[in-house]
Amino acid sequence: MMLLTANASQMPLSIDVITTSVATIISTVVSSFVAFIAAKITLKYQERQNLNDLITKIIEMSLTYPYLEDDDYCLQWGCTQNKDENSMRYDNYCCIVFNLIERLWKHCNGNKKKIDELLYVDEMVKRHLRWWRSEYNNLDGYDKRFQKYINSLIR
Repeated sequence: MMLLTANASQMPLSIDVITTSVATIISTVVSSFVAFIAAKITLKYQERQNLNDLITKIIEMSLTYPYLEDDDYCLQWGCTQNKDENSMRYDNYCCIVFNLIERLWKHCNGNKKKIDELLYVDEMVKRHLRWWRSEYNNLDGYDKRFQKYINSLIR
């Protein structure tokens, strides 16, 4: 009889351990999921803020050096082999512009409508088309799908 009582008293203890373990596992999974979602939202927000900062930087650069967005100047790119300060600045500026567009493209998962809500890139791509085509490094430096996106805007 004593043996029966001892086993009966151990039974609730093992059920309590199982219940506690299951509850712990469930709460860990739920809290991990919530933390993952919160981190993903925070990262997306920070990424968007960085894009906005870069857009502001490009606007500031074009206000400081208006020729960077001058259609006549941009159309002359590649016609001569200038290595003056303005040409080097324009070359770097275009690199920044296309890096921004690529980051926007990635941020919006290639969705043109979402990209255009953040920045109208068609005009930028068409304005700096000669630079895009003249830089052979673009073929290696940018994702092939991004290159297709840019080429679709050019047509």
